[in-house]
Amino acid sequence: MAIEWFDNRPQRRAAFVSTDRQRRLHLSSGTRAILGITEGEAVSMYVGFDHANKRIAVARPDVVRLTDTRTMRFDGKRYYAAATSFVSMYELPHDKAYRYDFAGKDESTGAIMFQLAGYDAPDDHNRKPASRSKGKKSEA
Repeated sequence: MAIEWFDNRPQRRAAFVSTDRQRRLHLSSGTRAILGITEGEAVSMYVGFDHANKRIAVARPDVVRLTDTRTMRFDGKRYYAAATSFVSMYELPHDKAYRYDFAGKDESTGAIMFQLAGYDAPDDHNRKPASRSKGKKSEA
């Protein structure tokens, strides 16, 4: 019998943005790490949406320079932002919590992108899949 040993070191924190029934946006700890947010720090972020690929874009104001666009304020305790108008404007589902997983950085804008979990985006077929291998490759 082969035993697979469990490694109890802390796992990498998942990066995602979520929406909930109260029409709020939430930044996960993994997302905050990518964005360089200090724990306990309230932050303002630009938030956008890609209709075709069902992706939420999040960007720091010091990275992306927009005019005539207000940022969304995330509290420093739970990292929620009131997003009623955002959820309504883009007709995002909000009957339960929805997760948008990290999809990469948009090189043209500098925004960090998060795609609706389980959604097969049209441009996914044109992108190279990200390598998820973290250990030694086994020989077959």
